[in-house]
Amino acid sequence: MLCIKCGTRDLPDNLVVCPTCGVYLPGLFRDLLAPGTELDGGKYRIEYALGRGGFGITYRAYHQGFSRSVAIKEYFPQDFAHREGSSGSLITPTTGHDSYERWLARFKREGQILFDLSHPNIVRVQNLFEERNTVYLVMELLTGRTLGEELSSFGGRGLPEQRVVAIMDALTAALSVVHQRNLFHLDIKPANVMVTQDGRIVLLDFGAARQEVSRTRGQSKYSSLALSENYAPPELMAAEGLNSATDIFELAMMLHELLTGTLPPSSIHRVLHPVDPWHCSLCEPWCSMVNDALRLEVGDRPQNVQAWWGRYRHWHQKQAELAKLAPRPSPHRGKWRDLWQRPKTKMIAMITVVAIAALGFVVGGAMVTRVVVRWITTDSTTAKADPPPLPTAEITPERTAQDWFDQANEKADQEDYEGAIADYTKAIELNPSWTSAYINRGFARRLARDYSGAIVDYTKALDLNPDSSLVYNNRGFARRLSSDNVGAIADYNKALEINKDWGSLGPWVAHTNRGVARRATGDHSGAIADYDQAIQIKPDYAYAYYVRGLARQVEKDYSSAIADYNKAIELDPKDSDAYFNRALARQDSGDYAGAIADYDKALEITPDDADAYYNRGLAYKSLGNVQASLSNFRAAATRYQSQGNEEWYQKAQNQITQLSQ
Repeated sequence: MLCIKCGTRDLPDNLVVCPTCGVYLPGLFRDLLAPGTELDGGKYRIEYALGRGGFGITYRAYHQGFSRSVAIKEYFPQDFAHREGSSGSLITPTTGHDSYERWLARFKREGQILFDLSHPNIVRVQNLFEERNTVYLVMELLTGRTLGEELSSFGGRGLPEQRVVAIMDALTAALSVVHQRNLFHLDIKPANVMVTQDGRIVLLDFGAARQEVSRTRGQSKYSSLALSENYAPPELMAAEGLNSATDIFELAMMLHELLTGTLPPSSIHRVLHPVDPWHCSLCEPWCSMVNDALRLEVGDRPQNVQAWWGRYRHWHQKQAELAKLAPRPSPHRGKWRDLWQRPKTKMIAMITVVAIAALGFVVGGAMVTRVVVRWITTDSTTAKADPPPLPTAEITPERTAQDWFDQANEKADQEDYEGAIADYTKAIELNPSWTSAYINRGFARRLARDYSGAIVDYTKALDLNPDSSLVYNNRGFARRLSSDNVGAIADYNKALEINKDWGSLGPWVAHTNRGVARRATGDHSGAIADYDQAIQIKPDYAYAYYVRGLARQVEKDYSSAIADYNKAIELDPKDSDAYFNRALARQDSGDYAGAIADYDKALEITPDDADAYYNRGLAYKSLGNVQASLSNFRAAATRYQSQGNEEWYQKAQNQITQLSQ
């Protein structure tokens, strides 16, 4: 027997209560259309029931004209109606007739809207018809398994992060389309997501959940079969104030479950236990996204599902951008450019130097190049001023650790690192065991060049969570910046030994970072071995090819370095630094024309790169093209001057003077 409420299969036929969802099974199977029942003038023949909710029953049926199976959803609010035995029509008592008709009209209207929608992640409505005093929606019959079944197959663990991202991409795209029509799903959970046999992710049960809770005050509660209290926000329980943020709350509950295998506490639990606030412990960007979406007040949550999910894409893009830049060799002085001599516009990326891998952040567990959490960019010129003091008769509510944490993230995103550090400290004072706050404060301290303070914070985070590869990776990067390459290597070793809690990254990051630290100690063969390992684990990791190219270039193995830069550019054709360093390798090997072509490409991507102008000037000088060389040195001098880089401004001026004689 199948429980048509929760989907549990192979139940004994004599079972009374479903062991999974606790529903009373005899009542669940009452008033179903019998197998063989024909609908819409004989066009469809009922085979058996697939599922039941508070407002409808879904059947598997057979389209007798097209000889194919379909799914048919029957509008049947069991608190307002019952089925008449002989005709199978729905009968409503006088007291519930008006409500029945109102929701019947809405069910029909929403079915018509869904019929007009054509989206691969929304179940397709193929037909709508009325008979038996109700409405039927004919939908495509999906074969596969629910997302809940997929999650169960992992035995209480979360799904791989790439899989979660693919699922969320599909669901947010579907909800965005539905929200644009002023519809809300209101029952988002793994059981209502189908994963078809061909891998399509489809959100089921649109419309019914909204009707289920859209009741007026004073009506009886009839949502017991459809409302999923473990996922629902407070306003859904109260059936008022519902909007797109209601769906976002449920989506965030499910997101946490997909990532970890466990649900956060229900909104009911959090309302009843306000003195024990729940804090997400995921790494970034998940932690801040989940925290924001699970705020109890509907008005405090994100209101646009695509904007909310876009924060993940924005974070991921920033990590990719920060991962590109590393110190670059310059042929005119024969050594690596000093880490801190890059223009301010590239400073954050440069600090990441070989950390790309550390990119992760935290607010839950992190990485190394952009501070964790959400740090949503805010224009400081438009920030609201502090409100005036409240009258003495009123009580100013105490700020929570989460309030200080969120404010710290905003300050960090505005590059006010000292202010962020102060606010993280206040959050820690209120919640001394909050790992994410230590990780973020450590990252802010690192950006403020307080490397010893960053190391202290990462060490405290590891005391609280000793099994985080990401935090070891971050501490290793802070040690690397403080010139403790031996300590950095030890931390990267530990990260690889633990090999879990990497956030969105993985062991290839620690291999790459350890390779950078090894290269700094003169262990070039060890560095290249680490880069090789990173590439073996993740063959599409452009940065590993890039830094291996740098290492080979130092060894004057220019052909191998160029081959690595070729691969890095193939994987990331917008990486101006890969073009820049390939140009250097070509320049060092005497291919000045090839170097110029690469500098051209680097400047096409980054038009104000003074270094590229300077080095292109050298290449033209080597070819004897004085005018082109002068033009490039002048462009370099202008940009160095605007950056306040007096040393390189003077070098460019010296070149101009020599060529002008």
